Amino acid sequence: MTRMIAAALALIFAVPGASMAQTTDTARADGKQTARDLLETAREAASAPVDANRVPNYDPQATHGLQDLAQSPGQIEARARASATTNPALRTIRDSMATRAEFDAQDRLRRSARPCREEPAATSSWSAKR
Repeated sequence: MTRMIAAALALIFAVPGASMAQTTDTARADGKQTARDLLETAREAASAPVDANRVPNYDPQATHGLQDLAQSPGQIEARARASATTNPALRTIRDSMATRAEFDAQDRLRRSARPCREEPAATSSWSAKR
């Protein structure tokens, strides 16, 4: 923080007239010149031919893999299967499924087909509370 203050003070004292306030006319002229510069830059950008090298963070080599997948959709499943073997999330799911308890289908059906309880007798406390 003190370095920034020292640098600002050094700039003010090193440049003559930097500490003086800008007049309205010079500020207006400065603003108009800045607008002209920006307008010219915008016009050049709009009229320049389309070029992928001008797009920030665009890597044309990175899209070749996607283009290959579009031309052979069978590769999508093959690549997914190949990456699934090394994916830690899928490995966790597989391990969880492997250690779960398994029940025989016939055993489940037999246990779920238990006879229902009979209705309580008319003399029971349950029917009296109704």
